[in-house]
Amino acid sequence: MKKIRFERNKIILAIIDILIIALACIFSKFLLSNTFYFKAEEWKQIGITIALSIVIYQIFNLYRSITRYENGRDYLIYIFVCAISCITTYIIKNIFKIDTFTTKECILSCVLIAVGTVSCRVVIRMLLNETLP
Repeated sequence: MKKIRFERNKIILAIIDILIIALACIFSKFLLSNTFYFKAEEWKQIGITIALSIVIYQIFNLYRSITRYENGRDYLIYIFVCAISCITTYIIKNIFKIDTFTTKECILSCVLIAVGTVSCRVVIRMLLNETLP
């Protein structure tokens, strides 16, 4: 039973991370381009960013610990993995000549993803520690 609950929590955390990444990419694109619509190519880039980030998160095994028992080191790892993910996305963007995201948008989305991920995990941890004995 505990294994099923832990697997469910891993899926929920992965979905939350996908939402944070997608919202950060969309928000950074919106802030820096001042447009209310995105082209199909830009949506494709957001999808690639989400896929790369989730793959990198799985490589670093970020979903191995229970959120209730995380400490400061885990939050620093989240920030480090976010930076690695954004750098990887930027390098792939330059290798394959994808011109949808600028450098400023990559940096802003990296900051937003790092802040969003750590903030979300801190809030979840506070709620779990408050409600569970």
